[in-house]
Amino acid sequence: MATEQKTEEKPQIMSKGWKRFWIVAAIVVAIVLIPYGLWRLAGGSFKPKPEAACTNADTRNQFVAAVRANPNDFKASYNYADYVYGCKEFDTAIQAYGQATRIADQLGSNVSPDDRFKARFGVGLAYLYNQNYPEAQSQLKTLSDENPNNPLVLYTYGTALRPSDPTKAIAAFQQAIKIDPNSSIAQQAQRALDELKNR
Repeated sequence: MATEQKTEEKPQIMSKGWKRFWIVAAIVVAIVLIPYGLWRLAGGSFKPKPEAACTNADTRNQFVAAVRANPNDFKASYNYADYVYGCKEFDTAIQAYGQATRIADQLGSNVSPDDRFKARFGVGLAYLYNQNYPEAQSQLKTLSDENPNNPLVLYTYGTALRPSDPTKAIAAFQQAIKIDPNSSIAQQAQRALDELKNR
């Protein structure tokens, strides 16, 4: 009588090609989604605008007219910056957030520290989303030096460092986790750390 031999099926291991594909896909998704998530965590008003809102000349002209009528008004510059950022016009957003920051930095300005922070953070994020990593690093390094206990700033700074200096990025992510280990920022920082370690 023939005996049946049972063979154990070995699980298939993902090929190196597919593994690389998924790593690249994760990095691309991170580059696209991280800045949006950061802006929402920062309390910014950024929301992707419907195409009609970005191409509607009347809507755009309202923001531009407010800036022209009040070139030293923080709110007008900041609102315009948010609008163009939402339309993914990052070069223009960099200029508009920069103008809002200059207004906030003027002697005797009554702009609140929170609003000033958001404008400066907006400059860094716009550079990051525009994939101008050196400028993003410069802006966010200054913010992190001024706000060493702000996990969002540290996490964002680490994100800007990832492409060129993974070692410093890891340090920034670890510091963000250490400051507020139970936060959503810490969770994102941990995921970023895991991705860097699995490269």
